[in-house]
Order: sequence, then structure tokens, then C-alpha cells
Amino acid sequence: MASNGEPAAEGDATRAVVVAIYCRLSKFGGRGLGGQEQDCRQIVAARGWTVGEVFQETASASPYSKKARKEWLRLLDAIQHHEFDAVVVWLEDRSNRSVVEAAEFVKVCQEAGMHRVIIAGNDTEYDFSDPEDVARFYGESARAQAELARIQKRILRSMRQLAEEGRDKGGGYRPFGYKSDRMSVDESEAALLQEAARRVLAGDSLRGICVEWNKKGIRTTTGKKWQNRVLRRALISPRVAGYREHNGGTLVAAVWPAILDQRTWEGVKAILEDPARVNNRGAPPRYLLTPLLRCAKCGGDMCVMRRVQRGHEYVSYACSNRYGIGRCIERNLRDVDHEVTERLLYRLESTAFEQAADRPADDPTRELYEQLATEQGIYDRLEDKLARELISETAFRRHRAESEERMDALRRKIAKLTDDRVLAQIPRNIREVWPGLSLDRKRAILAAVIRRIEIHPQGKGQRFDPERIKVMWIA
Repeated sequence: MASNGEPAAEGDATRAVVVAIYCRLSKFGGRGLGGQEQDCRQIVAARGWTVGEVFQETASASPYSKKARKEWLRLLDAIQHHEFDAVVVWLEDRSNRSVVEAAEFVKVCQEAGMHRVIIAGNDTEYDFSDPEDVARFYGESARAQAELARIQKRILRSMRQLAEEGRDKGGGYRPFGYKSDRMSVDESEAALLQEAARRVLAGDSLRGICVEWNKKGIRTTTGKKWQNRVLRRALISPRVAGYREHNGGTLVAAVWPAILDQRTWEGVKAILEDPARVNNRGAPPRYLLTPLLRCAKCGGDMCVMRRVQRGHEYVSYACSNRYGIGRCIERNLRDVDHEVTERLLYRLESTAFEQAADRPADDPTRELYEQLATEQGIYDRLEDKLARELISETAFRRHRAESEERMDALRRKIAKLTDDRVLAQIPRNIREVWPGLSLDRKRAILAAVIRRIEIHPQGKGQRFDPERIKVMWIA
């Protein structure tokens, strides 16, 4: 560091010139940090100076970058505190690519009385006390900024062309369901996504699917365990429906094959993107009837109570009211689950239920999905009309906004038909498959058919009386 916190005067031979070295690795390439530092140290050694500190970072110097260059800012602060007599960087664009930042750098150096800046690589030295050198430094920064603009335009043009042609832009991890070429379908992974989509439509939760996949050892393409947000992103991605997203949400037909058909994908999106959807956190649900149970005595909700007496564990549904858990109404959990399940299965298997519930033979959202597909086609053709100058920019924006409103309205209608969709997905052999259904699927079926279940009082010490269980049916 400079002694006494003061900058060294030109020609001061009483002490060594203390130098800061700044090295930055850009995403656009260039010499590595180690090579940059080595070149800079050679410059310092040739002049008989001393390296005070090396500032290194990997970041973009683009004026459009949102990531702050922390080491660069730390260097400026050190210069302001007169800690160095000179700065050595590898090239001009390793310090900055913005004329504005170049001006800030020059101002900081001049105010601190530090005028020497050396560019390693071409061994160019600037004296910021000389106006001509300052102008030359600005010129190099301006050229670097212009080159960056050219690079960005080439990248954007390339990305736009890839999107318009429906091709993959590359980069990132391999998408689940596709092979490493990002074009060919991985049949085993695709089957898993199709299964997950069917289960979501039938009422299963993302959490339940993730828990099951993790137990089976199924991993993401990065080798990690599945999480709700990761599976959700995979299922609603336009890629799995054979689309490429472009220009802020416009869908373009992709060159790779779809894993989910249009109707299935739209249905899954409607469920997973529904603002009213409850995103449960914490431990998964463990009991079948807790969301539906009500105490007939006080009207309160019922929870699960576990207790151990004489070495035996007793599990029951109990009213959680002002009298204290279990002091209002309590009933054996296994008995209640068995009784309600038997009534449910009997009702689902009966002809009367088919007629009373007007159970749809197919997905009740089919017509809405067809309307949504038609509306999407209208939306997609708007850009073609604009490009061919068949409509004005103002008309394009108005028609696009109207189309988006219509599509949002259709998606909201689809989301409201979740219960009907669950009913449509109930298999005809429900009694046979019921034991193998997930808890989430069972709870979804119950919620689609039952409004609430009332537990009525019965005498203490009496055997379980199924007549004291009242089921209020929706359908």
C-alpha cells in the first residue's frame, strides 16, 4: 500500500510504486484470469514496481449487465483512498466497455492524484494528467462499447432466427424427457411426464408424485431429487407440448416432437397456474378425511388425535373446540375411514350416481380447450399480419390484448372445472383400484363428491355406530 495514505509523486525514488492489478474474465471469452495476472505482473516487474493487491472477478463489463462488478467497485474505492500509485489491467475492455464508466474511472483517478494506467498485452501506458491520453483512453473504451453492441446484435439476431424456426437455442441442462441432443424423445422419461400429467388432471399433487419418484430413485437430469417447483416447471414448459417460446410468450411450433398433446398440456397448465391453487408446504397430508370432517355438536373442525394407553396406540378423529381436543366428540379413525370409504365406493359404482351426478363421459373441458386452441391460432397469426403490413402497429397491440383477455377467460373457466375433471377421471373399477391410489388422489375424489362429513354424538362406551356418520353429498 502507498505509505501514509498519500499518492506517490512522479519521480519519487524514496519508495516503490505500489500497483493494483485488475483482471476480469468475461462471458465473451478472452485470456484466463491466471494468464491476465501473469502478463500484468511482468509489466510491474519490468518497471521495478510493487504489486499491492490483485483484483479478480468473473463478470460482464457490458453497460447492460445487471450484475454488479464488486471487485471493480472495490478497486475504485481503494483508489479514492490513495492506496495505489498506478493500475495495471490486461486490456481496455477488461476495465470497462462503457464510455460513461470510463469517464467515472478517469475522474476517480484524477481526483485521487493517481494518473498512471497501464494496459498489459499491448504495453500501453496512459497518463491521466495529459488530456490527449485521456481522450485516447475514451476512444478505446468507445471502440470496445461499439464491439459489444455488434456482438449483442449478432446474438439477438441468431436467437430470433432460432426461435422463429422453432429450433433449440442450446445451453443449460438437458431437458427431462429428451435425450442429450435435446431433439429426440427419451421414451422412459417421456412416459413419466405423461403419467405425471394424467395424475395431476386426476387430482394428484405434485408433492405426492415427487415423493413417489424419489422413493423409486427417479432423478432429474442433474441427478438431484425431485421438488415440486422442478416438476411443475417441466410439466408447464412449452417444450413438452412441442412449442418454442419467443418474444415474451409467443408460442412457435418447434422442430422437436411433443411429449404431451395440446389438450393435456393446456389442462395441466390450467391447474398448476391457477392463482387459487393451494401450494401446501411442510409435511404431506397423512389422513384421509381431515379436510371434510365437522363436529355435529358444535360445528367445529375435527383433527387427528393420537394417544397411548397401556402400551396400545389409539388414533381417532376428535373435535378441536373450546372444550379441548376430544372432549366434544371423538371417534375411532379406522372405523370412520372404513365407513365413509364404503359409502363412497357404493355411490360411485351405482347407476343412480351416474344419473344424479350427470357424470361426464369425457373430460368436461374438451370444448373449452378447442376454443383455446382456436384463440391461440388467432393470436399467433397476428404477428404474421403485422410483418406483412396487413394491420397497423396500433391495431396489432389492440387485437393482441383482446386475444390475451379471451384466452385468460377460457383458462379461468377450465380451472373452475377441476372437480368435474376429477369425476371424469374416476375409473369404472374404482373399488378394485382404490387401495392402490395415492392419498392425494383419494382426497381429490372425496372432495369432488362430498361437501362435508358430520360426526354425531353417541353414548360413551358404545360400539361404533355407523348411523352417527352423516355424509353430505355434492353429487
